[in-house]
Amino acid sequence: MCASMASLVPHPLSLSRSALVGALVVLTLLATLTGCDARPCDAAALTNALASARDGETVEVGACRIAGAFTIPDGVTLSGVAGSVLASVDDRAVLEASGRAFVRGLDVEVDHGGFGVIGRGELSIEDVEVRVTRGVGIGVEAASLTATRVSLDGPITDENADFAAMSAAETGTFGLVARGLTRDHTITLDDVHVSDFAVAGVSIGGGVLTWQGRDSGPDVEGVRGVGLAIFGTIGAVFSLEVAGMRSGVGMPGIGVVASPLAGEEAQLLADELSVHDGDGYGLFGDGSAISLRDGRFADLGLIGVRVQGGLLDAEDLVAERNGGAGVLAIDTESVRIERGRLDAQRESLFVTMLGSARIADGLQVVRDPMSADAPPLDLTLVGVSLSDNARAGLLLDASDGAIATLRIEDVTVSATGTSLGAITQRASVAAGWDAMITRAGAAAANDAAFSTPIDVVGIMMPPGLIATPPPF
Repeated sequence: MCASMASLVPHPLSLSRSALVGALVVLTLLATLTGCDARPCDAAALTNALASARDGETVEVGACRIAGAFTIPDGVTLSGVAGSVLASVDDRAVLEASGRAFVRGLDVEVDHGGFGVIGRGELSIEDVEVRVTRGVGIGVEAASLTATRVSLDGPITDENADFAAMSAAETGTFGLVARGLTRDHTITLDDVHVSDFAVAGVSIGGGVLTWQGRDSGPDVEGVRGVGLAIFGTIGAVFSLEVAGMRSGVGMPGIGVVASPLAGEEAQLLADELSVHDGDGYGLFGDGSAISLRDGRFADLGLIGVRVQGGLLDAEDLVAERNGGAGVLAIDTESVRIERGRLDAQRESLFVTMLGSARIADGLQVVRDPMSADAPPLDLTLVGVSLSDNARAGLLLDASDGAIATLRIEDVTVSATGTSLGAITQRASVAAGWDAMITRAGAAAANDAAFSTPIDVVGIMMPPGLIATPPPF
């Protein structure tokens, strides 16, 4: 009787208020008479309740821990109460749905190398915490997802990050994976927190992503590989904070990655994106269109914003105290930065096909000499200050190629010691190209004496490819 009562709870939207109150009274009386709770608290009872539920109905889970693998029928809501926990029993998904499904108000534990939740239809998740020791949090395949107030927590710590495994059978690899998406599929995240995964926090292949950050605290933190990776995706993120990215053997520790997928470029629009206090890159764009508004990249082990191919369009950009460069643009179609500060970058070593290079520049815009079909250098820089960068504030290197656009207005560079201000090399620039640059400190004297070309960084295999959505 107790197990079957769960399937008798209609979806609240299908009843009038008076009918809903009456249904609840009847269920309460039944529970009292039978001496039990109407909500299932064992795997068999929950399986039966789900199997008998109809479109529009809700199955409620009791305040207990149930281990098993459960299928949510089309149009059914699975709802928990305080203390409701569903746990893996083997490498099958704890919850799986092929049609429309709704999950809310419960916790999911994954410890056998499978998934917490898999959706292959239209999946909505609300007020859910997924804890992963071994496996993946949420998987979406050729489907849409709406997640609201969801927490995805993995097992990576400072102590195990360096050498933690990369297999889902051995550790928590991904928080959220979506693959096989078309432009008709949407991933909508609101108040979603992701932490401590071994490969990626969120990885999206195709489709359209919208992510609204939380009101306070990081949205992604402590991930060892890539915080957010989009491949061939149109992505828009708002007030997103990525912090404390970890790195390890073969793992880059990148805040945000944008790369093509099957020839489809990724497009990222980021409004108030902050990536800070991590081991690796802030943002790595490869062959993609990157648009930043009010972005901040600070205190990172590697370059704040690295873009190779594609384009970069930024306003109100801050990049400070990063390793190697505030912004590095290689073989880009165009770079536009209006209003910004690129200050106090530290020296860091990079190895590419050009060899090794130690750089420490505010902004480096480069044409890779190994690229046969790289576009001409195209730079617009307006209202930007570049101060106290360890090697150079601004470095332009066209590799003896053409320059399409060079618009520099209201730019200030300052330097101390032997550091440079704003220089060009292997570039045919018109006289007075730097007329709108104000040099302060040692910049003027050091730039005037500059003659020997300095190292630049070339194209590299995008390290964020490690976070490509895996099959499941």
